[in-house]
Amino acid sequence: MANWHTGAARICFVSGEDVFLDGIDGQELAWGGVWNEYVLLRWMAGIWYYPEFMEIMSMKKILLLCVAIAATACGSYAAERGLLDVEFVKNLIAIPSESRSISECNRATAYLKDYLEKRGVHCHVRRTEEGRDAMYAATMPGQEHDFVFVTHIDVVPAADKSQFVPKIVGDEIWGRGACDTKVNAALIAQVLVNLAGKASVGAFFATDEDGCAGKVPTCTMLRRAGFTPKRMVLVGDTLGDSTNRLFVAQKGHWGFKITAKGKGGHSSIPWKLDNAIPKITRAVDSLMAAYPKAPEGTDWYSTLAPTILQAGDAPNSVPGEASATFSFRYIGKDDVARLTELVRKTTGLEPETLYCVPPVVNDPKDPLVAECFRAMSRNWPDREFKTANLYGATDAFQFSDLNLPTVIFSHDGAGAHQPNEHSSLASAAEYLDFFTKWIPTL
Repeated sequence: MANWHTGAARICFVSGEDVFLDGIDGQELAWGGVWNEYVLLRWMAGIWYYPEFMEIMSMKKILLLCVAIAATACGSYAAERGLLDVEFVKNLIAIPSESRSISECNRATAYLKDYLEKRGVHCHVRRTEEGRDAMYAATMPGQEHDFVFVTHIDVVPAADKSQFVPKIVGDEIWGRGACDTKVNAALIAQVLVNLAGKASVGAFFATDEDGCAGKVPTCTMLRRAGFTPKRMVLVGDTLGDSTNRLFVAQKGHWGFKITAKGKGGHSSIPWKLDNAIPKITRAVDSLMAAYPKAPEGTDWYSTLAPTILQAGDAPNSVPGEASATFSFRYIGKDDVARLTELVRKTTGLEPETLYCVPPVVNDPKDPLVAECFRAMSRNWPDREFKTANLYGATDAFQFSDLNLPTVIFSHDGAGAHQPNEHSSLASAAEYLDFFTKWIPTL
């Protein structure tokens, strides 16, 4: 079974010999048989030839059928028009590739590799010392390609297993990873399929949630193996609920922890102990009070947020150690050093680095960045596209040393990391079509 999304109506091709209407409401249509113009003609003839067929069809379904036929009138659009393979997207979301599960991440990589290789794409898988696989795929042989996409196929933990059962709701697909960022990965994979042998395009498919799950980020591992972009980096990742944006910069991210120590023991004799909890809460309060206030008139500045407090393991025990973890999203190259000194000065504690990724900054006037922006504006004339800065982090940081023009994009979606995570299939199909047509013109 293959499903394709046109951006106008979702069309399902189901193997079999007889043509039939599946009778699904909304934008879904299904028929059996080998898909070609002959099948469409048989179906169209059936509408008028058999009165009972007319009786079971609502006018809405007849109109949707006409839309589907019009969308296919130009020929074999699965191959020629590069439409989004919805069944492929659903299968990818159904793999519970949570970042913490190396085996499931490897299964997602293996599925993606099999899908691409069967369609003429060159795939290269490498494994980290922890056993985590990641893949570089390309339209042509070799390790260096002009235009290189970057995305990831791992996801944050799901609220429950039902999030790995993808659901089509109207134009949207719901499930863990739909927005962050398996639909982006799927459309990038299909760009490779569409341009196989026609343009110099590669893609990094990471499995470590923006480089934070292992000792060596998987994109960095692949780069050390020689896989390299030559002209431009295009990062497909969630942009929150933002639409109509082409991001040209992102903040760096320093995750660090401070730990306060005291003397633990049984909670019945607190006067003999030195409880670490008040120490760590005072340290957090002191640091946040000393951290500079947000400047007026801008939202592009370095931010600090405590994210985890950890202490104790029993209700009747006073902890002798307590820690606080912080997320520092920064824009200046010296910001980490300045904050390190502020932590020492205000808390008397030494920050322990959990991870640190640098910021990414591009010139919006760079010729390729500017051309990408102009092309998107032309492609979506009804939208007001803008260049913007991304508050979060993506795998773009792993390519900042190359000083190549880098942009961060995403189809329309919302609810990343939330139970209501979903993506627009029509929007994903539009981006697939855009990149398939735009890259060969450069």
